[in-house]
Amino acid sequence: MTSYADFHYEFNRYSLFAIVTGIYSMPTVYILIKLSYYFLYRKNKCYSTDLHPVLFRQFMIMQIACFFNVCIKFLIFRIPLTGVMTEWCAVTNPSGVLDFLIFINYAISYSKDFSIILFCGIRLFLMFSLRHDETRIKSLHVIIFPLLIAFAFILALPRYFSEGECTPLGAPFPHGAMIISRGAHDDNDSETHLYTIIELTMKPLTVALVILSNVFMVWKLRSNKKSNNTIMKKKKTNAERVLTATMILILLPLLVNVIIALFEYSGSFDSIFFIIRSICIDAQAHIITCYFYLSRSAAKKTISTSFAARSDK
Repeated sequence: MTSYADFHYEFNRYSLFAIVTGIYSMPTVYILIKLSYYFLYRKNKCYSTDLHPVLFRQFMIMQIACFFNVCIKFLIFRIPLTGVMTEWCAVTNPSGVLDFLIFINYAISYSKDFSIILFCGIRLFLMFSLRHDETRIKSLHVIIFPLLIAFAFILALPRYFSEGECTPLGAPFPHGAMIISRGAHDDNDSETHLYTIIELTMKPLTVALVILSNVFMVWKLRSNKKSNNTIMKKKKTNAERVLTATMILILLPLLVNVIIALFEYSGSFDSIFFIIRSICIDAQAHIITCYFYLSRSAAKKTISTSFAARSDK
């Protein structure tokens, strides 16, 4: 990177990509804040009738983790690819900052994976259980969720010691484009590192569990088709339809990301792969959040209900 000490940034297509993806992330921030407010202060009126509060809480945790995953990817990939950080990396050699960014990147990524697995697990449990103690489920969730997040950070610890660096990229990326990644000496080392084993285990495991969850979910939904068509059942069916589509939307980006990761582990970092993977990462955070929000009739009616309540006063 020393050869880039006199590098001067110029606006390029990856700068435009970073700006555009940053702008369309704003609605997700608004929706997550709004849904968090509904859950914390209006959950008894808005969500308890057709969506279990623990499932909704885990959905919020999952989507917040997905959004944080988008944010850290800006610092690791999208902003460095513009070249705006190249001179800073070449002059200061901020190894400590880079090590921390790589650690946080994988800690958030694993936290997101565990959040997805837990969301699917809670969904299946509620579908298959004939009766469930709501207080007990809440208590278990309060215990399990922090443990999984702590475990995710523990799994990411080996990445902190992998010596991160600013890695310049050649064509077709613009001159000065780089990414923050582990040191090149780690790639040349014939030894299989612990963080590689963890990564090659976590991603396929997440995909396999989500696929399995979808299979059981479809089977259970088909077995419930013979239920009576009452008003309450119809309301439940609408909620089930939203949750079913949500789980399918979770699966598709995961599959694409794993396929692209296989190419990256083979040593190829193509610009097309970068764009596709970025879109899939965004889809987990943005499309799923927006779909869930727009599909929830209670969420869409809350504003009008709030105004009506105020007018009654």
